[in-house]
Formats: sequence, structure tokens, C-alpha cells
Amino acid sequence: MPAGADGSDRMISMAVVEDNEEFAGLLRRRILSETDWGTAVSVSVYLSPEEFLREAAAGTQVDVAFLDVEMPGMNGMELAAGIRSRDKGMLLVFVSSFSRYAVEGYQVYAFDYLLKSQMDCRWDKLAGRLRKALAEGREKLYTIQTMNRTERIPVDEILYIYKEEKYALIAVGAERIAVRKTMREIAEELGDHRQFVQVKKGILVNMEKVQKATARELVMQNGESIVIGRMYVDEVRERMHAYFGRK
Repeated sequence: MPAGADGSDRMISMAVVEDNEEFAGLLRRRILSETDWGTAVSVSVYLSPEEFLREAAAGTQVDVAFLDVEMPGMNGMELAAGIRSRDKGMLLVFVSSFSRYAVEGYQVYAFDYLLKSQMDCRWDKLAGRLRKALAEGREKLYTIQTMNRTERIPVDEILYIYKEEKYALIAVGAERIAVRKTMREIAEELGDHRQFVQVKKGILVNMEKVQKATARELVMQNGESIVIGRMYVDEVRERMHAYFGRK
């Protein structure tokens, strides 16, 4: 898939996963020819979910995916679950002839659900929302890039990050995402996100996810407790006061 330069002007990469080749072509033309995205856009069409997942596993990065719900073999909801296992930042738009699957879309954090019969009347509004979300979202994703893997994690979903042997483990809900990097590298990559504070050697905490703080302990929103290292108590207290005092 074509790649663009980094930064705010980076090419937007979109995918259409639709087994109806005629409709896939119509949607691709609407994206490319009838919509102003404010920057360059590439669109790839996949006629099967399996083909799209193979590309994703190979490292192809997609910003927005339009997924047909009803396809032979793997359906759109199952495809979305597979996408979410590796990319929590991709914007997913389900496209269907039927509305009965709309509620299920929330389980995989779908951006929207578009009925094919309402394409003409809803497209401009949907495109505007996508434009805004893309502009905002690029600054709120932490991207893990290795030779064999690309994974994007919404920064505001990270609870904390800790070191375990040769890996840094990123806690997102009940999931632990491993990346072979030092904590210093992680801290530098997250340097623009001021909500992260080191609370002891080998642990970075997202202050936005702290439910309760005492002199020596942080209770996270998921109920886990993290003890603050003795040498970090003053720094953590000052950082939390400064961070939340600005809000």
C-alpha cells in the first residue's frame, strides 16, 4: 500500500473490505474522487477478510477501514475482532444493507455503522467526522514498529508500562502488550504525552488512569495498586499536582 511522509500531512491510508466488487469500486471512487480529505489519500480494495488480515499481519498500516458486515466465511464483525487484536487505533466503519448488526459494532469500538441505502444522504457527515478524528487521533496513538509488526495503541487507554526481563509490557485493560524496548526508549517516545510519570524503577504510570493516590500508593481505575518507590515519592507528588493543576 502506498506510504506517505510522517507528520500531519502524511497520506491517509484507507481500505475497503467488501466481497461485492461493484459496490467496492463505487465506495472507492466516492472516497477518492468525491471527498475532500485535506491531504492525499490511498484506498486499497480487498474482496475477502482473509486477504486484508494477511496484509495487516505483514505490517500494512491502515488508518480507516470500511468493512462489509455480511461476507462469506469470516464476517465483518469477526474481521473487526481480528483487527482490534493488533490495532486499537484503526477507525472501523461497518457498511451493510441491514441495521440489525449495529449494536454489535460497539463491542469492537466501531467508529460508525453505515447503511448502503443511506450512503448518499449520510456520506458528507461521516466523512467530516472521519476527517476530524484522523486529525486528532494521530497525536494520541503510540505506535510500536518492529521488523515484523506494527501496532497502534491509543495513549489514553494505557494504564501503565513496566519492565519484565527484556521486554516492556504495556497494560491496556486486562491485556499486556510486549515490546522489546528499554523503559528509557518508551519514556522518550511518550515524551510529548505529559500524563506519564515514573513511579519506581521500571514502571511508568498514566496519571489519567489513577483513581486514588496516597503518599506511597496509586490505585488505578482497574483496581490495581502500584506502590510508589521511596526515591520517587516527591517527584510523583509534584508531577501530579502540576499536571492536574493545569486542567
